Amino acid sequence: MQIRISDGTQTIQIIVALPFSGRFSYISLTGERCTLSDMRFTIDEKPIDSSYIPRIVEEVSYIRGCPEGDIPNIQIEGHRAKTTQGIPIANSMRLTFHVQALPNARIIWHCPYLSVFTSSDGTVSGDGYKEFVMMRLDGEELEDNVLTLNGDTFRTTPDFKGWDAWKEGLKQGIDCEVIIGHEGNTVCMATENLGIAARSEIALPDDHGDLYVALTGDQCAITNIRVR
Repeated sequence: MQIRISDGTQTIQIIVALPFSGRFSYISLTGERCTLSDMRFTIDEKPIDSSYIPRIVEEVSYIRGCPEGDIPNIQIEGHRAKTTQGIPIANSMRLTFHVQALPNARIIWHCPYLSVFTSSDGTVSGDGYKEFVMMRLDGEELEDNVLTLNGDTFRTTPDFKGWDAWKEGLKQGIDCEVIIGHEGNTVCMATENLGIAARSEIALPDDHGDLYVALTGDQCAITNIRVR
């Protein structure tokens, strides 16, 4: 974070290395023997480039040196801040990967998500992008899109030891497997991790186009992604 203070004749600049990049930062005004008034703030609509602030410490990486599978590893430090490339959905496929929640993960939706979508080039930023469903590994509040009719189910198994244990398990790191089936206008995804079983059945429109699945999430590192 860079802070620049100027009174028009003198400028002071400070660069601060934050312990986590996935949390909000705040600034307040204080002082000594003074009165502060007429305080205003504006927010620039255009984000700054990643090279705008000089780096003063090495970036913390939880994917560097980890095994890499069929597509590159990703580290996600904000809600859907990064997404893998799209993987074409076959009639029957198995997606495996390793996930580790970041140290500052604290709530159950700090976990991997799976997005089923279509676009012209198989990316979430491509022309004609439409998301049909987004399923979270925690199984709660499966988010859907008005373009589809979804039959989502979520249940606990005897292996479930409570949400605190589930979150701690993700911080320790686990291997995940997602089974995906596609026939006609229906796609089904199912996975079970740390006692949480989640399943999503997606009814697609007739003009759904080419289908892809991508991994995203919040406050987690996803590595060794393999497609079978």
